[in-house]
Amino acid sequence: MMITVTALFMLGGALFADDKAVEASKEHLSTFLQADYKKLENTYASKVVLMPGHEFLKVEYGLTAEPGRTKATEVERGKLIQAMIKAGEGRPARPADKIAALMESLRFEVLRTTVGDFAPQPSDPVGTPDSKLHFTIKEGDVLVKAAPPKGDFILLQLRQVEGAWRVVAEYLD
Repeated sequence: MMITVTALFMLGGALFADDKAVEASKEHLSTFLQADYKKLENTYASKVVLMPGHEFLKVEYGLTAEPGRTKATEVERGKLIQAMIKAGEGRPARPADKIAALMESLRFEVLRTTVGDFAPQPSDPVGTPDSKLHFTIKEGDVLVKAAPPKGDFILLQLRQVEGAWRVVAEYLD
């Protein structure tokens, strides 16, 4: 099997993009755990798709009127961050050492996708007709899975927006 220089260059570019997207995922999750809402404005795209089962699709956060959390919902970044602020009200700040330990325990993996519908299994049942999440993948998107040694996981779909990796869809239960 012969691999051309062009193929190697393209593969190297994809791997480099994956590394950058994983680093952006780490920054996003760390910022989320620190509840640094101002910085989160820089890690989300202007509109974000919350996948079925997403924590912030519970009716009390005001991002959807649909009670079952069974539908993907596109929300504006500002409204999502306001829901996060509401969820964190009255909670003490997380200690930096706890955040660092949690981040260190997470395993980040780039999921291989194709352009179009990509339907992975969620960590918990989501009530969709086929019991799967349906990400709409565009050319150049990267889907990153962040998972602790045991338990639920987070999926972040990242896209280059204005020269930086931004979260355009997420599954957070």
